[in-house]
Amino acid sequence: GLPAKDRSGDYFKQLISLLHEHYRSERSVEFYADKMNLTPKHLSRVVRNHSGKSVHQWIDEFVVLEIKNLLKYSDCTIKEIVYKLNFPNQSVFYKFFKARTGMTPSEYRKS
Repeated sequence: GLPAKDRSGDYFKQLISLLHEHYRSERSVEFYADKMNLTPKHLSRVVRNHSGKSVHQWIDEFVVLEIKNLLKYSDCTIKEIVYKLNFPNQSVFYKFFKARTGMTPSEYRKS
């Protein structure tokens, strides 16, 4: 088969394309590992080796980017964004966004 190094690139590409498809509803490493027939541990290792970031960081990055787009370029209310991106409630959504951007969603929208 391919040397491990090349395979890690393939796994990474596969993860990114799965993320495009599912990140709005699926945020667990297990979900993606399962889709790729890898253990979460193996997927995490491969992705970190390949990209220097964890699977969790990639998932978060997709989600944060989408939130930013929705806040800046759509008329969605915070409630609608919470719903679209499958957050359990607004307070979890606020904490998630603030922890990763240093701003609340409404501050970001105004910025």
